[in-house]
Amino acid sequence: MCEDREDTQLPKNQFDIEINRIGTRSQKWDSREAYQNGSLIPMWVADMDFPVDQRIMEAIRKRTEHPVFGYVYAGESMAKAASLWMQKRHGWTVDPAHVAFCPGIVPAISAAVQTFSSPGGAVVIQSPVYYPFAGTIRDCGREVVTNPLLEKNGEYSVDFADLERKIRDSKARLMILCNPHNPVGRVYSAEELMKIAEICLRNEVFLFSDEIHADLILQGYRHTPITDALRHTHTDSQSGIGTRATTYRHSLQWKTMRIEEIKSLIHKHTQLNSMVRTCVIFLVENHLSTITNCH
Repeated sequence: MCEDREDTQLPKNQFDIEINRIGTRSQKWDSREAYQNGSLIPMWVADMDFPVDQRIMEAIRKRTEHPVFGYVYAGESMAKAASLWMQKRHGWTVDPAHVAFCPGIVPAISAAVQTFSSPGGAVVIQSPVYYPFAGTIRDCGREVVTNPLLEKNGEYSVDFADLERKIRDSKARLMILCNPHNPVGRVYSAEELMKIAEICLRNEVFLFSDEIHADLILQGYRHTPITDALRHTHTDSQSGIGTRATTYRHSLQWKTMRIEEIKSLIHKHTQLNSMVRTCVIFLVENHLSTITNCH
């Protein structure tokens, strides 16, 4: 297991480090002149100004010592590192053989929409939500169906009755869940996730769970992977989970049955992004391998 090590080269409080990113072609800082002549603080994008962990920097520097940057592939160490991370952080045991790779969460959403829905078909999302969800669905030629979250005194919850009605009326075959939710910040409980899963199972809907923020929740809260909720649905629904419900996590995807078929389909729909995927896998694999090899 990899133990967290204190980096003596950096202050304990990362907020005390000021790094000037002006002139680095930073979308966050170098494009700010387009917003109120640069007078606004650029907090519109999920780009924090913390320095990268030194172990990641060292892995990248080591790779750049080789003068040829050719095509690379995702090795077993990356899948094993991802599986180890899920087990260590969230108690989720994932077979490394069941890991498929995509270049990012938005391309993964695009691949899922193309794989598990038909042109002109409906895809359900819960608004307000990360804007590329709707844009990606429309770009793929599908209809966006919204299940608005309920807001009361600043707290958001799922409208389960509306969710089932929207799925039934639209004949949707795919739902995209965001948990923890961006932007409302909800960390859904196991009970809430079970209700969502049961609705999808009853209506034969694939479930795509974007859990990219799982490692960023506040103390006192626990992230529940969607697979944990699926395990606790009624026994007579278990076969439905295996054949109808598909779960995605970050840019990694798992399924309880027909995993090779699913991976093949995802691979097919990410071919146009192969050049991007190559770069991302190179960087991520160095990072994850570094973590995996810690003792």
